[in-house]
Order: sequence, then C-alpha cells, then structure tokens
Amino acid sequence: MISLTGDGRRIANEATGRRRRENARIVDVMPSGQRRHLVEALQAFAEAGAEPSVANGAQAHATW
Repeated sequence: MISLTGDGRRIANEATGRRRRENARIVDVMPSGQRRHLVEALQAFAEAGAEPSVANGAQAHATW
C-alpha cells in the first residue's frame, strides 16, 4: 500500500484547486443552456470517477 505524504497531499490539493478554478473560468463564459448541460455531464463524470468533493473550499459555482 502506498499513500501520499503531507506535502504530497497538499500539492495534489493545490493542483486540484487550480484545475477547478480554471474549469470554472471557462464555464462562466459559456451560454447558460450549454453550461447547464456541460455541468450535468461533468458532475456525472466526476461521480463515476469517484472525484473527491470540495470539502474544505467554497463552491462558488454551485448554482450554475
């Protein structure tokens, strides 16, 4: 069994946060109809891949 060190976990969390912020920036400029369908598809994709939820951060775009 392997696991991340504290530093490794921090780096992975930072990378995930950067990716989520960039995705949010892109989705923000999409027309609302397209955005709604994309968000639904991405949510299904994240759930299927067991993507960890945003436990310690604000979900600024939870109302897309």
